[in-house]
Amino acid sequence: MNHIIFFASILTSTLVISGCSIKKQSSRKQIETIYKVLVVAKSAVDKNGNPCADAVGVIKIFNQQVTGKATDSISRRFSIFGEASNGAISGGFALSKQIAVKFNGQINKVGYASGTWKDMFQCNGTWTAKKVISREFRQSTKKIKT
Repeated sequence: MNHIIFFASILTSTLVISGCSIKKQSSRKQIETIYKVLVVAKSAVDKNGNPCADAVGVIKIFNQQVTGKATDSISRRFSIFGEASNGAISGGFALSKQIAVKFNGQINKVGYASGTWKDMFQCNGTWTAKKVISREFRQSTKKIKT
């Protein structure tokens, strides 16, 4: 009789332990897209009479977040940040953690983007971007079943 109780308790413990497992819940594709960006000033000088600058850079769009780097024609280096969703893109260029330029625009499905920008010194202009690479990532999420 003790043997039956012993085996029954082992069987119950095994069933309880096997009920707790890690299972793959879902796998979804995520796309990282990299663009080469050209920023052109329409205004010649800013509100202080200094020349407005053009710039070139690279942006990456991943999970609707925009990040990147750019250098303007007077050698200032900017960090680019923003959001892209449903074909719209907006954000800013920062110098030493201060937003110096705000931009917005559209991204088309063929691999081009364009828009307008304005900086803190009243310079403004247009920007264009061309997709140079698009990579697919699979992200799996796991769920612990209890």
